[in-house]
Amino acid sequence: DDGTAIEVDVVDNKNKNDNDDGETSEPMTLQKASKLLSSFWEMASPYYQESQPGRRLFYGMIILTLMNSSVSVAFSYISKDFWNALSTKDTAEFYSMMLKFGGALVVGAPVAVLYRFQREQLAVHWREWMTDRTLQLYNSNRVYYSLE
Repeated sequence: DDGTAIEVDVVDNKNKNDNDDGETSEPMTLQKASKLLSSFWEMASPYYQESQPGRRLFYGMIILTLMNSSVSVAFSYISKDFWNALSTKDTAEFYSMMLKFGGALVVGAPVAVLYRFQREQLAVHWREWMTDRTLQLYNSNRVYYSLE
């Protein structure tokens, strides 16, 4: 362990290692991040290996995340051009940008809503799968008799 820590500077009066509860926490190290990622993969991989709907929801989530990011970038550029046209008092460009903004809203609103819906669907499906799996493991081989 080389003790290398990844830290984020916080600009406030609190100690940078203090939690909101006043407890101190250690800075994130590469070893801790690796252990955290390993724990996450250990919990998440069975879901994606066993659940075909889970895989579909996850792949859809990736696609919608990329689409949502693209819409955000498009809105950024359209807004920039809109404000440039407004500040230069270019009427033709202003109305052109208004039409583009309206088109972006027609495309962007459903993408944002579907993104949120897909995220919620994935969370609910994962919780249902985790509950079923936990109960199956608990009830298999009479494990409940060996628990104290």
